[in-house]
Amino acid sequence: QSQCAKSSGRAFRALARFFSPQNTDKAQKLSPQKDTTNSTNTRQTLAHHTMGMFLNVLRHYVAVVATAAIAALLALYDRVRGPGEPKEKNQIACYKVLFNFKDIRGSELSPTNLHQFACVQQAYADISTIYKQNVTLYAVDIASGKVAFVETAENVDPTTYPFYYIGQYKNARRMYILSMEQFLEAAERMGAQGERVESAEEATLPFESLTFLQSTGRCGSTLLSKIFSRCPTVLSLSEPDCFSNIFIHGVMTGTDTPKDVLKACIIFTMKVPANRQTRPSHLVIKTRSMCFNQSPAIVELFPQAHILYMYRDALPTAKSFFNSFSENVEFFVMRHMIAVAALVGKGNGKGPFSFDDSWMSEELRKKDREPLGNLALMWIDSLERYIKYREGEIPQIAAIRYELLVQEPTKVVELMLERLEIEHTAEEVVSLCDAVMTKDSQAGTSISKEKKTHEFKSEQLAVVQELIAQHPLVNKPDMVLPGTLGA
Repeated sequence: QSQCAKSSGRAFRALARFFSPQNTDKAQKLSPQKDTTNSTNTRQTLAHHTMGMFLNVLRHYVAVVATAAIAALLALYDRVRGPGEPKEKNQIACYKVLFNFKDIRGSELSPTNLHQFACVQQAYADISTIYKQNVTLYAVDIASGKVAFVETAENVDPTTYPFYYIGQYKNARRMYILSMEQFLEAAERMGAQGERVESAEEATLPFESLTFLQSTGRCGSTLLSKIFSRCPTVLSLSEPDCFSNIFIHGVMTGTDTPKDVLKACIIFTMKVPANRQTRPSHLVIKTRSMCFNQSPAIVELFPQAHILYMYRDALPTAKSFFNSFSENVEFFVMRHMIAVAALVGKGNGKGPFSFDDSWMSEELRKKDREPLGNLALMWIDSLERYIKYREGEIPQIAAIRYELLVQEPTKVVELMLERLEIEHTAEEVVSLCDAVMTKDSQAGTSISKEKKTHEFKSEQLAVVQELIAQHPLVNKPDMVLPGTLGA
């Protein structure tokens, strides 16, 4: 079995290199390049972009087929040579991770799920294993009723990566699968030190303060998460992806956020990494932008929780989304479908992402809104949610505007820390801003600042302006929201 795993690992690492984005980039060089000295090269630019997207789609789907075949073979191996059924109720399946499929598919930013690792089942482990500091919650599959935890080496801290889930999947050496029933029961047994206690009556949350950092996306929220991570009394998690799993399930089924699952996810996200020198008292969780709709449920479950919302002006946000994800197959298709679904549905404002589109004129509804229009609709919907939450279910919500953070970082950061009651000095705030503000918080990922940018036509930009001008609440592309710190 050991020799088989080693041979498979070598073969599949070669496969990963073949399907890597670098190979696609080499192929893209064959496509027409833009000549910046000639204004008649629009056709060449379009051809270049189309070729790049085509190659990404081709590589993606070939990789999907290849990894699906690998997964099927490993599942067959487990059925023949695996340990069989568990003998006790509190046992959970333990798998040895051979490698991850994300590197092969070139989809490091895709939401987590239970099928992103090539692994073989080794044995069954006691459920107390998931309380270990180096075993963290990775993915929740509500449809199948299964939950995945991953184990990393004790000297690995996933919080040091730009995104928490990247640190998890790149360093996973074992995966544990348990049922939803086991997961919900286990969450009720979390002790003050992150350990398993004997009964639910003894359970105590490990943190004094809980903050969720929500956003429009592409607005500097990862930067803000990095600022929090430099505070000694704060544990800052940038996108633990169980919350994205809950959102996607809601979109696919048209159901509301399951509060019992959400609560269990929050509790297991509260575990402190093994190598922390001091025990933090504040937990800050930054989620993907699509999870903003979970805020009312979070406040209902944890009434003392803080909700911070970060946003940016409309045009820079839409442009940044397009520049970052235009050639990322999974993300661009997913976000495009979500934006379209928000408009072609009943338009009644219900469900995880749909909103009332009655404000839009018939002429504008029929107009071609690509490439920036649908992204602007997501921005409008996000800001509208913030306004309605502040007026209704979450009056304590506060906002941080990216443009203000860049202009006056020490002022905004100090106001933010005061609001969250995080101890600090003026000198510490200056040091925090100096250490973080000049760096690329997403360096090393496919959406770092090093990515090339696209040029947009004036009529494409005009669609964004026209959409915003017609909305009754969010009617300015540089709108300053009520409750914005430092405004």
